[in-house]
Amino acid sequence: MKVENSTDNYQQVYELRVTVRFSKPIETKEGKKDFLSEKLEATVEVYKGEPTVSFPPNIEEPPTPKGRPPVASIFANPIVKAGDELVANGSGSYDPDGDINGYYFASEGANFVSYSQKGDLATLWYPSERVGQNSIGLTVVDKDMMIDSAGTFVRVIEPIPEALLEIGGTKKQNRKVTLIDKSTSPKHYPIKTDKTKITISAVAGAGGSNAAIKYSGSLNGIYQKDVLFREPGLYKAIIYVENTLGYSATNEVTFEIVPDDPPIMYFSTPGRVYRDPQKGNKAIVTLDDLSYSPDGDIISRRVWEYRFDSDNDKSFADESWVVFSDANEHRLNLELSHVGRYEIRHTAYESFNQPTIDEFVTAADRRHADSSDQHIDEKIVEVVNLGPEGDWTW
Repeated sequence: MKVENSTDNYQQVYELRVTVRFSKPIETKEGKKDFLSEKLEATVEVYKGEPTVSFPPNIEEPPTPKGRPPVASIFANPIVKAGDELVANGSGSYDPDGDINGYYFASEGANFVSYSQKGDLATLWYPSERVGQNSIGLTVVDKDMMIDSAGTFVRVIEPIPEALLEIGGTKKQNRKVTLIDKSTSPKHYPIKTDKTKITISAVAGAGGSNAAIKYSGSLNGIYQKDVLFREPGLYKAIIYVENTLGYSATNEVTFEIVPDDPPIMYFSTPGRVYRDPQKGNKAIVTLDDLSYSPDGDIISRRVWEYRFDSDNDKSFADESWVVFSDANEHRLNLELSHVGRYEIRHTAYESFNQPTIDEFVTAADRRHADSSDQHIDEKIVEVVNLGPEGDWTW
């Protein structure tokens, strides 16, 4: 403690140092540190004895107030950015023998915006010229016109914006991905939209490419933008923002675009069926499609084909495919007349189940697959004649 102006009234300057130690060193602009230390200082006016007040002969000295004086209490966030609003809260003040009639807030250089209906809350903000330590004072007055005062300190820091880019939509190949600017800046020093810039690029060696990034117009000066990625892989987006005072910030987001997977194909067949004389001597083959989309898309078209081993040489390579259904049927009956072996082929086509950007996709971008990988024995149907029935009597 040090004392200045040692007269009847003097000031005392109090110093407090706060030190925070870390279990692991942290990276700062000055290098690695295992502790941070901050010095705080307060100046308090000190009086020797009771202060005296002299009144001119023509002014009557007011009567001595009766009752007990109020107790002032004030709270405010200790740190605020210049241009951001904060609330000075005096609601903790009270009068031991009555009610408080008035609350009076003061802070040099601050802009007071509003007060609560009762007057015990004050909203204010500091301009950039007040960066540093500032004080807010509160004086309360009770019904007996007795007063009390209290104060608190607020450290005003530079109004640097915070850059934030949100990646919304569906992070999947050929789907609509939405970039949303979630950046913030102090209320009275807002972000200048025309200064906002976004860049997107593929992360080298991670599967994507810059040519696969598709969007309309510009990425600058926007709040929200729809983008499509024609190739899966790892991509990064960087946003730059600047506020009306020229303070700026950047943020980088890395995200993955997953591939659009084709459907998983499988269908069931009875293996062997008999021609039924009661049905025109035809065999009825019941087929069930068990295919599905592994990534949640919709199978919107199913094409069923067969080919017949007409020369009974145990090979289908020289036979032609015949389409017998193109009506998106997942369960159907195939009627066959000729005895012999048939191979069935099933092809499924997907539609997107998530939003896309139509101008950047074609019909070929919709995934499809056929039953080529299914085991051949599970795709063969053999049609045979129903054997005669004998009736022996004696």
